[in-house]
Amino acid sequence: MIKGGSAGSHDPIRVAAGDGLVPVTRSSRDGQPLSLNRAPAPDIAPWIARIMAIEVDAPADSVVRGAMFNDSPNVRLLLAGRWSAETAAGHLKFNQQGERQSLFFGPHSRAMSIMVEGPFRVIGVSFRPGAEHALGGPLPATTMDRIVDYDAFVGHGRLGDRIDTGASDQ
Repeated sequence: MIKGGSAGSHDPIRVAAGDGLVPVTRSSRDGQPLSLNRAPAPDIAPWIARIMAIEVDAPADSVVRGAMFNDSPNVRLLLAGRWSAETAAGHLKFNQQGERQSLFFGPHSRAMSIMVEGPFRVIGVSFRPGAEHALGGPLPATTMDRIVDYDAFVGHGRLGDRIDTGASDQ
């Protein structure tokens, strides 16, 4: 089962009833998966734009293709699903063995093709433009269209291990 367009396509994901893809977090009126999105707490709002979570139950052999296009960087904690993306560094794969993986996505100059296999669960934090550099990180130009292992990037433990996956998405 493949949802969305072919490899490299940026066609939107469309889920039809009976596909086996079941949005757990939320869905639109026509059943499309939606993430939960929240504004940050006031004390971190100068640096953090949004916090999101999404969970979709799906058959292990399902494949969803889509694209990301963010003008500012973000951190994504891949808690479930086998992911891949077309980046400036080439085709990269993540979370292939089901391990939790924390990734830093630089800003995008173009849509980045992504794919996920199986059920998936993600938590994301979107930074305000320039925040990563203001917080001591790299200049945006050095991470443009790239995905970096966040845990190796910050060097102080595995962020995904600090998440209680049994807690509600709220």
